[in-house]
Amino acid sequence: MTISTALTEYTRDNKINITGILITFIMSAVSIYLQYDIEIELDVISNFNSTTTLSEKVEHRLTFINSGNRSIAIESVSVDIKKPNGQIVNSELDIIQPFVLDAKMMKVIDLNHILINKDVSGFHATAISFSVIDATANIHRSSFDLGVLNIGGKYNDGSLRYPSYRFNLIKNTKQLIE
Repeated sequence: MTISTALTEYTRDNKINITGILITFIMSAVSIYLQYDIEIELDVISNFNSTTTLSEKVEHRLTFINSGNRSIAIESVSVDIKKPNGQIVNSELDIIQPFVLDAKMMKVIDLNHILINKDVSGFHATAISFSVIDATANIHRSSFDLGVLNIGGKYNDGSLRYPSYRFNLIKNTKQLIE
């Protein structure tokens, strides 16, 4: 008996049942694929309460938000302070302990960037850099300019506030939060 002969022997009801089973199988396979599709997304909301009195430290508050469906490792965060000519006068690497941020979770970190060179004062450009590793073992490195900071400048309340930003560390984008 060949396949074509076997198919002609099936009644109309049997053909409808087999077709329904095949459609159900295909829909289940597509559903499982979509359910386990890897979505990697990591945003950082940055609020800067930058205390610069006596040129001692710059304080940052970072909120890491993993809106993807896989864990992401935050490997390092670094801060650079540069003169207007681009020369780095102060750099601090790995100012956080590395950590893993599970899917759909968030973590708030307060950073204190201690100014290594005490004679750093005046207007300087600042930048923050991130290195993260996603669930597929890809390393994403991002660097964002924050603006110019008057280090050691005189302020009425002793502090300067940068604007708040939203950094996407996977797509390497920066958005001002108003």
